[in-house]
Amino acid sequence: MNYIDKMMEIIKKQFIIVMADDVDFYSHYNIILSNEQQYIKNEDRDPKNIYIVAKFVPGSLNYGQVLYPVTFNALGEGNKLEVAQRLLLDYAQRFNLGKEEEWYETWTDEDNQSHTDHYIAKQVYTQPQVMSNFNTFTNEFRTLFYMTGAFLIGKNSLPITSVMYYTSDDVSEEGIKIDFLSTSWDFSIQLDSQAFYGTDSRTKSKSKIGTLCFNLTVYAMSTPLYNKIRAMAFHDKSNTTAAPKGIKEVFYFEITFADGFTTPRLEFHLSQATSPQTIGEFPVVNLTFTN
Repeated sequence: MNYIDKMMEIIKKQFIIVMADDVDFYSHYNIILSNEQQYIKNEDRDPKNIYIVAKFVPGSLNYGQVLYPVTFNALGEGNKLEVAQRLLLDYAQRFNLGKEEEWYETWTDEDNQSHTDHYIAKQVYTQPQVMSNFNTFTNEFRTLFYMTGAFLIGKNSLPITSVMYYTSDDVSEEGIKIDFLSTSWDFSIQLDSQAFYGTDSRTKSKSKIGTLCFNLTVYAMSTPLYNKIRAMAFHDKSNTTAAPKGIKEVFYFEITFADGFTTPRLEFHLSQATSPQTIGEFPVVNLTFTN
């Protein structure tokens, strides 16, 4: 597939979304978006136009998993900078680590068999910065802005896309979405390995016990999940609602993957919580749950 065309399609759609969210502010301005380069005829130059060029830096392509860095060079509106600056900032804040874009593509192999590939794209953006002011453009001055980002595109990749936390197994309870920084899962099986007569002293194993561990890294913020864990860790008896069962508290999670598969509501117990805190950074908490 043509990744460049797809990324340009996504970027264009997202700029339209940003401008549509505040029509009163952006209604008098237009975006001229192009890929890699832009030539502007004199008759097409308008003080109300914001010119943006997206440049895609060579990235990595491994087994269908693509990393594409992208840079934006934006020439702001004539004799001002507030509109272009806010536009880029709104764009970065809204789509940085936001909801993943996903799409499907169907293709036919040499045996005339039809196949469908699932693509998912994550986006990361930095805040825009001013590169230079007072750039002459006909009879006006303009500000040049610079912003970087990256597209991570996975082909048939199955990352965890959503984690919902519940305080009970009541099906009527509304879950709380966890905004995680990172997540992982580990499934281990304890084997019973024994040697039998006629096996040349080589063992044959039988599965005995399966254990699922689930890890989350989140910011240490005042949420029902964090408040319960803190009350458990520090034996907070004054907070009778956060963790009334102490270390025997039960946690329930539903985990959704990129292909739409959602686990049933799984019961976990907290096995470890670690909260490092570094100067100049917000504290995080690393959580390990075991079923």
